[in-house]
Amino acid sequence: MRHIRPTVLDITSHVTHYKQMVKELQEEVGRLKHKISDDRECPEAAEGGAEATQHNVEKLRAIKNELLENFREQMFLRNKLIDIDSNILALSMELERQSLVVSEWEAERPGGRGATRTTPRGP
Repeated sequence: MRHIRPTVLDITSHVTHYKQMVKELQEEVGRLKHKISDDRECPEAAEGGAEATQHNVEKLRAIKNELLENFREQMFLRNKLIDIDSNILALSMELERQSLVVSEWEAERPGGRGATRTTPRGP
């Protein structure tokens, strides 16, 4: 019974961690949307010359592409982390199940641990 509580706490911890990750991703999406809308409304591009405007547009595209690539990589890594956490949780639950099976088996044996041994070991 003692081993079941850490698993329950781990599950609660994982759920809390995933909720925090979702919140952070939502905030990141909001920041990116805000940045994109700010870039579209940038008054400096309208005031500058055609060459400066073209340079700024290219620079902004490069930054946007870099941000998108970083975001994709971050999402890929977070998905991998979730998969790893899920596997750890499954292994932990299986360990708990196996521990309970062993405990039940030991409790069902007549006389408890070591009672089935009838002959002493040794020479």
